[in-house]
Amino acid sequence: MGTEVGKLYDGGSLYLTLTGVKDYQASKVWEDAADPDHRPAGELQLWRYRAGQSYTTAAPVRDDGGSILTVPLHGQEKQDIQFAELPKYDSEGYEYIYVVREYLTGEHAGDYTQVFGAVGEDGGVTDIIWALDEDSGTLKKLTSEDADFARETNNTYLYNGGTLSNKLSGTVTVNATKIWKAAAFQSALEDVRVELTLQARPVGSEDPGKTRRSPRRWERRKRENLRRRTWAACPSAPVRPNTITRAGSWSTAGWSRRFTRARIKQIFWTTTRLPCPAAAAGEMQSTV
Repeated sequence: MGTEVGKLYDGGSLYLTLTGVKDYQASKVWEDAADPDHRPAGELQLWRYRAGQSYTTAAPVRDDGGSILTVPLHGQEKQDIQFAELPKYDSEGYEYIYVVREYLTGEHAGDYTQVFGAVGEDGGVTDIIWALDEDSGTLKKLTSEDADFARETNNTYLYNGGTLSNKLSGTVTVNATKIWKAAAFQSALEDVRVELTLQARPVGSEDPGKTRRSPRRWERRKRENLRRRTWAACPSAPVRPNTITRAGSWSTAGWSRRFTRARIKQIFWTTTRLPCPAAAAGEMQSTV
């Protein structure tokens, strides 16, 4: 076979392939105002996959020397991520979708949770992904506000134009004890119920607080009782939308709840006296 590529000879074939370049730009933000001094080291790697295929087929992008294209984390509150003049199409003319994957290292790497999307003042998160429009055959940008937006649970890639927010993830335990002191008027408490609500607010805030868990109620029945209720692993920082919550189990000894945090909070209680439905004498029950 010859090396002539500027001419087409009799019986030969001519292949036309799409060419072009594109840029990648995204942002990295640390949501850790409560403790910004222990941000871990790490890097952001550039990956890509063919439009129309699953994100699970993505592979790292390498330079001519075989090294993965990376951007080191510099530890500032906000960091711009840029890669310029990237090949737009593969060898068969299919467009690439470029994404970034974050790798944290060091002692405090496990102290942070990834949030994909820009976090607004109201706590709302706006995420971005790119997908192939089957009707037009071109890429389209989808945000979390679009009806056909869908980011799979295991998809931890940052898409072009998106924001990766890393927030502190830690927990605190809050205990409360309700004591009934009514030995002198037991019979008058047959229809009394007390409701305790767990609330939280930023330290130093004058805000009246926001309810973090549904109210829990205890019924008083014809005898003096003492019960302890514990919220285990309550948030010590503002809880952003899309934060995963895990519920503990109820038992006669108490109940627990688990969820995450990003900034130190004051945890406190509010109580409400409510009418109590009839129940068997001598019982204390959870009505939730």
